[in-house]
Amino acid sequence: GLNLVKKDFACTDVFCEDLRGKPMPYSKGRSLLCANNPAARAIILERVRAASAEDVGGVFMDNILFGAPPLFVRDDYLPPFGCACVWCRDAYRAKTGHPYPANGFRGDQEIGAAIAVRTEAVTSLLAQSSAIARGAGKEFGVNLYDPFHHTPELYCGYRLKDIRASLD
Repeated sequence: GLNLVKKDFACTDVFCEDLRGKPMPYSKGRSLLCANNPAARAIILERVRAASAEDVGGVFMDNILFGAPPLFVRDDYLPPFGCACVWCRDAYRAKTGHPYPANGFRGDQEIGAAIAVRTEAVTSLLAQSSAIARGAGKEFGVNLYDPFHHTPELYCGYRLKDIRASLD
């Protein structure tokens, strides 16, 4: 999934960061990976390649969680959520032409861009992972951790309709 044991990758810049630049914890000793970070993506894709080389029928990617979910949701404002690392800030700026808002996302344009930055990264990572597994003759699946089936883009970082084609 999109998390690693932090001490094993302490000298790398692959983790999701909060607005203060601190890695986002996932569970004891683990932190969340940033799907916009090329080094993090390379680690995940290499693990999919390695799993695809094994004598198994498929590859399963667990815990598709990209950054922190929002603490609360309003239709006109979301507090900072997801990941605020340099890769995500750059992706947000590329999408909007504006800097990443440090005080949260206001209005449809900012909220939509923040969601898109996350979902596009996860969708492309899962598509690449699926292509590797399927190219090796394996099925590909993920754990759809989805506490609210209508809002996985807010809580997990993907849209079900966008990743469906990558799943077996």
